[in-house]
Amino acid sequence: MKFGNILELGTDGIGTSQNNRRIVLSNVIYLLVIGLLVFYLITDMIITGAFRVPETFGSAVPFILIVTGSLCLLLNAIGQHTAAKVIFTIVWLSSVNLLPVMIHGTRSGMYYMHPIFCIVSGLTVHLLFSFYTERLLYLFFLVCSFCITFFS
Repeated sequence: MKFGNILELGTDGIGTSQNNRRIVLSNVIYLLVIGLLVFYLITDMIITGAFRVPETFGSAVPFILIVTGSLCLLLNAIGQHTAAKVIFTIVWLSSVNLLPVMIHGTRSGMYYMHPIFCIVSGLTVHLLFSFYTERLLYLFFLVCSFCITFFS
């Protein structure tokens, strides 16, 4: 399978080119997340010299995001584009913004990094959802992201 075919998963049968661009963009986001986290896990394994099995739920976040990205690619391939975006956004917001604080508590580095993670998560909402075609989902996740950023 060619890389271009992976990017175009789920674009068959969709009429407008705007929808095709949005689907390809979501596939790129899923592949970027999967690729970056696999790269992180491989470099972590090389540096530490061993594969570390996640001991807590907080250390399993890269694995959760890799599985979620793969699931969302599969959902795009079978035509469930909105479900894929909703699942990815919920898992992303909860695992990147909420779980680290709930599990590890607040540390000195988190006072700076947590709001940055929240702002970046808000950008994923803008990239995945269209204001014109998915207005309710767009506004809902944007408000959730804003609340998480504001109360961080």
